[in-house]
Amino acid sequence: MSDKKLTDQHKDALKPAAKSAEDFGPYIETDPVANDAANQAISIIMGDLPYSEDDDAEWGVPKAVLEKAGKALANRYIFAVEDMDGEIAVMTSPLRYFVENGCCSDQTGPISDLIPKGGELMESSWEIYEKGVDTAVDAAKYMQKQGFFWNKDFQNFIDASQTADIAKALAPAEKPANKSGAKPKF
Repeated sequence: MSDKKLTDQHKDALKPAAKSAEDFGPYIETDPVANDAANQAISIIMGDLPYSEDDDAEWGVPKAVLEKAGKALANRYIFAVEDMDGEIAVMTSPLRYFVENGCCSDQTGPISDLIPKGGELMESSWEIYEKGVDTAVDAAKYMQKQGFFWNKDFQNFIDASQTADIAKALAPAEKPANKSGAKPKF
């Protein structure tokens, strides 16, 4: 994917690190092996590479690739939070899918292990079971801690009524940083 297709928010992720990773939101994986594996997984998910027919493959991505990718795969997903009359749901989509199609993917992909206190409601939609996650802002903070990126455009697409509160709560996290200064590959 070319830089021209990245949102300004994600271009900021490519800039040098801040004072520390704790200053900003999600964990940014800088290990080249993990990033290469995450890129391979996204290429499979997006149909650029063939799906694996192996028994241990999840969403067509071989287990070995997912194990190498770890949280680097979360770094390739964006999320938005929806409040449906007090019921909080988190929508996820590969960043690349949203950039290329302007909508949420209808396929969850192999990310269930990356949301340890979550359960899939339906395709690309999750509920969070973590104690203390009671609001849209709580859910957004939880997802950031898992390595996912909040995206303002995606949030507006899913539930614009939550954008202002989440943007205010995650303001420093809109420009993710990493300790090494290495450029993550999106």
